[in-house]
Amino acid sequence: MKQTLTAILLVGLGSLASAQQTITVPGDVSNIQTAISIANPGDTILVSPGTYNETIDFLGKAVTVESVGGPDVTVLDPLGLANVVRFHNQERGNSILRGFTVTGGVSTTDPGGGISCLNLSGTGGPASPLIQNCIIEDNQTTLASGGGVGGNATLEDCIIRNNDAGIGCGGGVWGAAQLRNCLVTGNAAANGGGLYLLGDGSSVEDTKILQNVALDGARGGGIHAAPGLINNTSIVIERCTIVGNTSNGLAQASSRGGAIHVSAPADVVSVEKCTILYNHAVASIGGDDYGGIFGPANVWDSIVRENEFNQVNVATTCRYSNIGGGCPGIGNLDAPAIFVDADNENYMLVPGSPGVDGGDPASPLDPDCTRSDQGAFPLFQASVTIRNGSGVNPVCFHGLSFPVIGSTWLGRVDTSVEPTATVALVIGDNGFLETPFPAVFGEVMIELDSIILVIPVTATGGFDSFSVPIPNELNLIGFDGAIQVFLLNGLNVIGACNALQVKLGL
Repeated sequence: MKQTLTAILLVGLGSLASAQQTITVPGDVSNIQTAISIANPGDTILVSPGTYNETIDFLGKAVTVESVGGPDVTVLDPLGLANVVRFHNQERGNSILRGFTVTGGVSTTDPGGGISCLNLSGTGGPASPLIQNCIIEDNQTTLASGGGVGGNATLEDCIIRNNDAGIGCGGGVWGAAQLRNCLVTGNAAANGGGLYLLGDGSSVEDTKILQNVALDGARGGGIHAAPGLINNTSIVIERCTIVGNTSNGLAQASSRGGAIHVSAPADVVSVEKCTILYNHAVASIGGDDYGGIFGPANVWDSIVRENEFNQVNVATTCRYSNIGGGCPGIGNLDAPAIFVDADNENYMLVPGSPGVDGGDPASPLDPDCTRSDQGAFPLFQASVTIRNGSGVNPVCFHGLSFPVIGSTWLGRVDTSVEPTATVALVIGDNGFLETPFPAVFGEVMIELDSIILVIPVTATGGFDSFSVPIPNELNLIGFDGAIQVFLLNGLNVIGACNALQVKLGL
């Protein structure tokens, strides 16, 4: 009976697997919309490089539409006749668009000139598809909002640029959207030049919001955080860089929130570990102009400085943040932050800068395992940590300096632990084994499958040192390496020392 049931289950699983198929465009069908029309739930539609002059509608289907070559060579462009992509039938996160340039979309009624996420059925809630690795550019709405994207999409690793919502809201994105690791730049709207976020659970993480403009409404050059359409739960803006945005109220009494304007109720909007700099509020009639944050945002572990003209207003609450001109609250300071290279948009803090280890003590530790810093880019402090598995290897390998970029790192091996050793072989790899491998000479703790460093050191039976020059390249900050020493007699491994976890930093 067990064999019979197993056979039935295997047949059923095989049928399920075969039901999920791949449709190619233009191999199997000539256009993307036809592929969606014939697709079944779980299918993947693979699109070859080219420009596709069509509007595509997902028709409520849980399918993946993915480019083969990526957004630089695969373009969706309806030539200004309609939206580019429509999710209008309760699509969820298993309706996926991946790897396209979405451009040339225009909408006069529906939110979302480029990508429109609605629910025309009237029941079941709004559409909330997943958009990954897309470039959404040069789209517009004329009498609606969301020049680039309208609705409750989740956007990951996307570039949203040069979209225009006209007299509407949200030049880049409008809705209760989720953004992760995106770039939002060069967009324009009446309110929310970059983003117009609704309080129905919006979130923006690890995203750069640069050079966006709010014009006629002059509320929120970078972000306008608004009340929810259904309820007010949260808008979370976390680890974001908000720089160079403008609210330009030429016909308004005031221009509020060059970086962020908050019209949502108190305790809805959180601004956490953000760097907010060089934003502008321009008004010609006077009034209260705020280049930084205007409204009841809760700000912590953040840097808000160098914005024109004011940084935060009285409704903004701050803690453990660096606010130009000061802000009441625990742990706040007012001192110029020192960045690695602000002229080239590197806003990582340098050693000794105000704000290093200045974040909330209750916040999670920074990646270098120190107290939280202020801002989106904490100082990554160089460190060396002994790793020794179960402890069977002698601790005979030490770092003598910190691995700071642009310096020379020094290490030392005590070869006296194996008096017959002739060579101490220093080997560096990208990572550690999950479980150390036991060998006759001791435990191997590093992976040895992507070796990046090999240094033979002559063993003298005492303390033998070596050096490793580290290039002065900022992209090396945060590199995490695994180094172990093996002791050899001739070509035979006779012993092993502990390993070191080496993190490059400042």
